This record gives sequence, C-alpha cells and structure tokens, in this order.
Amino acid sequence: MSSITRSTSKLLKLSAASKFLGTFHPHILRRAVTMSTQFDLSKLKVEHSVERNEFYIQLKDGEDEASKAYLSYTYIKPDYVDLEHTVVPSEFRGHGIAKILAQTVFDHFVDKGTFMKPTCTYLQKFYKENQLPKYTEKIKLGNIKL
Repeated sequence: MSSITRSTSKLLKLSAASKFLGTFHPHILRRAVTMSTQFDLSKLKVEHSVERNEFYIQLKDGEDEASKAYLSYTYIKPDYVDLEHTVVPSEFRGHGIAKILAQTVFDHFVDKGTFMKPTCTYLQKFYKENQLPKYTEKIKLGNIKL
C-alpha cells in the first residue's frame, strides 16, 4: 500500500470516527494530513540569507514559498533586529520546525550581541516558554505584551 493510500485510508477512518461522534473536527483532519509528511528533523539544516534577511529550512525542491520554512527579520539599528515573521508550509506544521528556526535565530543574534524585538506572535510564544537568561538579556519587548 502506498503512503498516499495509507494516508487517505487513515483520513477516511478519522473522518468516519468524527462523524460517528457527531462532529467533524478540522484539526483532526489537518493532523491526519500532516502525519503523512515524513522527514527526519535531525537532518534539517537552517540556512541564513543575509541578502534576504531571513533564516530558512529548505523542506523540498523548489524556489516557491511552499518549499521552505523561514523566519524573516529587519534591522531597526545596527545592533537591534525586528523578528517579524515565521512561516512553515501547512503540510509541515506540527513537527517542531518553527521551534528549530526560533532557537537558531535567537542563538545567532545573542552570539552576535544583537538585541531582538519579537513582533511575530510565534516568536513571542517561543520566548515566553524559553526565557533563558541569555535571551532575556537581548530581548526588547517595547509595547509588546506577552
């Protein structure tokens, strides 16, 4: 049985079970679809494009947005960055890819002595859950409420 057939079969079983229980929950459906995407997290490599002001992980072949996960930033001052946006294509969500990007970016800017403003809501959540002293010293929240 191919992986597509197994995924479809799993999806149909989950769908039938959800309908039997009286509801069809989209989260269950999305989770079933993402479970069919198989890859080894330890083999993911975070790249840094200084020209594009982004850190990214190439997840599959292609140059389009759906082929990579990325975290974009802009410089506010030479020693202060705004961490603006984190994107993981829907088929790869729920596997910890955004967390890998967040940790890599936080560590990179801490090592460079750069202050960070996490305007991205995912990065605010990551910081709230990982308030390490090395991060706390370099985070400037301004008017951001966690």
